[in-house]
Amino acid sequence: MRACESNETPQRDKAMLAVLLDTGIRAAELCTLTLGDVTFTPDDAYLLVHGKGRKQREVPLGRTSRRLLHAYIHRVRPTVNEQHVFLAKGGGALTPNGLDQLLYRLRRGAGIGHFTGVRVSAHTFRHTYAVRSLEAGADIYKLSRLMGHSTVATTEGYLKAFTSRAARQGGVSVLDALSSKRS
Repeated sequence: MRACESNETPQRDKAMLAVLLDTGIRAAELCTLTLGDVTFTPDDAYLLVHGKGRKQREVPLGRTSRRLLHAYIHRVRPTVNEQHVFLAKGGGALTPNGLDQLLYRLRRGAGIGHFTGVRVSAHTFRHTYAVRSLEAGADIYKLSRLMGHSTVATTEGYLKAFTSRAARQGGVSVLDALSSKRS
């Protein structure tokens, strides 16, 4: 996020990073988001994501990504006829290739040492979202739906990075749960 400060469009870039990490959406899904796909209400904020196979899904925004995206759209985003949320320098829609180039620039700006052994790509954000969601106790079926996977088997591929220790720490004792209900 700090590397965004030295870019020409720091608010846009921070909003994009926040949305990628907070939602796990694909690069193409981020680039095709339109203003009509973003919903902010006092109680809720979510994106209507157009995924593979013409499937649509609603993906919630957390507090930080909501704040950054709202600020970008309502205070910083140029007023142009283009309906895509994230704009390139010329005012048109940002492309997945443009997103990749931005991520490489941010990596260089942050210092390559911060990313030793880590691939910098939109898919890395997606992978991080999936693994961190599982570590936080997310239900794999709900996660599968949020990520736009057609089967849970696809989501299970992200379990490889979910260590035995992480699974054990989030475990619940069925006996303890039953015993506490009887007490």
